[in-house]
Amino acid sequence: MRLLYAVFILLLTLMTSAHCQITAEDWYNKGLALYNQSKYDDAIQAYDEALKLDSNYVKAWNGKGAAFSRQDKYDDAIRYYDEAIRLDPNNVKAWNNKGLALGRQGKYDESIQAYDEVISINSTDSDAWANKGIALYFLCTYGVTKVHGENSFQSLGRVAIAYDEAIDAYNKAIELNPDNANAWYNKGNALLDIQGDGVEAIKAYDEAIMRLDPNDPCLAMAWYKKGEALGSMGYFNESLEAYDEATKMAPNYAAAWYAKGDVLNGQGNDDEAAKAYDEVIRIEPNNTAAWIAKGAMLARLERYDEAIKCYDEAIRLDLNNTKACAYKADSLKNQGKFVEATKINDEAIKLSC
Repeated sequence: MRLLYAVFILLLTLMTSAHCQITAEDWYNKGLALYNQSKYDDAIQAYDEALKLDSNYVKAWNGKGAAFSRQDKYDDAIRYYDEAIRLDPNNVKAWNNKGLALGRQGKYDESIQAYDEVISINSTDSDAWANKGIALYFLCTYGVTKVHGENSFQSLGRVAIAYDEAIDAYNKAIELNPDNANAWYNKGNALLDIQGDGVEAIKAYDEAIMRLDPNDPCLAMAWYKKGEALGSMGYFNESLEAYDEATKMAPNYAAAWYAKGDVLNGQGNDDEAAKAYDEVIRIEPNNTAAWIAKGAMLARLERYDEAIKCYDEAIRLDLNNTKACAYKADSLKNQGKFVEATKINDEAIKLSC
């Protein structure tokens, strides 16, 4: 009887142990949960545990790459994406993630090749088309790609062609999924920043604004870019309304506050302009451009002592800031302090040389 009881306990223990054993999928799911909590180091450890149990677990390799990407460790990330691709050459998620990582490194041509792989596997992947458009846009904007950490200029012809390809890619993404807000937003950027077509850019931003989730950071950015497009066409009141929307959604959006300050400054609305520049400085105390802009506005109002304080702060932050030096010299001249002004001008000339 005792023997039978002992055998029963042993069998029960073995069954319980087998039932409670953690699988590679369990570790992967744990890693994914940690990743979604922005606990990237912990996520990597979980993915590594999954890979110890199954070294061919593609999702764990891809997840590990994504966690390294979030830490800006793109070389490592690409290595893990490549392992996922080696195991599953048709894994569109790994190809797409690799494209994103390459783009972050400024390797736009290689990034485009990765998206082309996704498209060759699934030509109806709207996100891949949109991401390809983004890589082409950056190629247009900078005309440069990084190869082995060094800058290598693309031919001007390649850059010109890339613009048309970028628009075509966005249009294809939108054709496949008219609700692809990312494609609409980035199409607007290409139209505005490269072609200077404010009218069509605004249409694209409006499409993005209609489709973006209220909590998506891109919504504030779309309003900001719409404001920029309106301002480029001289619709300053409308551009202010767009910047207001941007800062309502993202109160710490320094670029939107700065743009708002410039428009208000141009309209002679000094008090509101000063408030906008002060918001930039609150968000980014080291923003020399904001200090200089505020100083220039104060100088225009002949409040030279206050202006000089702003220029001095810009110079403190950047000793080589020739613009701040020149503006300070002008304010000193306007106060009749010619000797001090000349000294500052001489310093500025030395810096510019």
